[in-house]
Amino acid sequence: MANNRINRYIGAIALGLVLTSIPSCTDTWDDHYNVDESAMGATETLWEVIKDNPEYSRFADIVRNTKYYKDNTHPVSNYTFEDILNSGQVNTLWVPDNSALTEAEYQKWMQLLQSDNIMDGYNVQQQFLGNHIALWRHSISEPGIDTIKMVNGKIMTFDKIARTLGGVPLGEYNIPTTNGVMHVLKGIAPFRYNFYEYLKFYKNETEFGKYVVDKDTTRFFESESVEGLPDENGNPTYVDSV
Repeated sequence: MANNRINRYIGAIALGLVLTSIPSCTDTWDDHYNVDESAMGATETLWEVIKDNPEYSRFADIVRNTKYYKDNTHPVSNYTFEDILNSGQVNTLWVPDNSALTEAEYQKWMQLLQSDNIMDGYNVQQQFLGNHIALWRHSISEPGIDTIKMVNGKIMTFDKIARTLGGVPLGEYNIPTTNGVMHVLKGIAPFRYNFYEYLKFYKNETEFGKYVVDKDTTRFFESESVEGLPDENGNPTYVDSV
């Protein structure tokens, strides 16, 4: 009986999360694809811009050392966020400079990247880097307030009137690159837990949290996944996993 009540409660919460997570996106086609005249003269990628500027050295170190994860247990072999920001994929990058990304914050993320726990690397992607990158070009061309879906799936408010992302003010903005546009943040974009992430992070504090997280399982369906080239050890990798 108790389990039935808990399951109904979880179902009601899950439905509410689905309904409330549907964003009202206001970003425009022009913001995605128009290139201003200044961008036409860009000669460097997003990665080249940050790695060549000592003001972004801490952020560049984290980018260089963070693997790209398809999910929380599957990093893509030999593929990092350096490759993403140096590729032909058009992205917008909001980069905190070294005055915004303090030494303590920098060390915190770098220590996670050096951990043997695979989840620590995934958390750097989800809670930090993926919280500062969005697909397509989001430049400040005219006043407005956009809702942007970040790479980690979070919805962030990009206020082009106040010049803020998630309430954090911009310094420089509309820095053109060959594969997108870059803005400089005067702080770190806030990561906001959803209901499940909060339960998972604080699962030991409530019986309900323990119950939900302990029921979470991940299954891999090899027969329905698309196999790619083997890794350096001869193990199969998958370009699309289910």
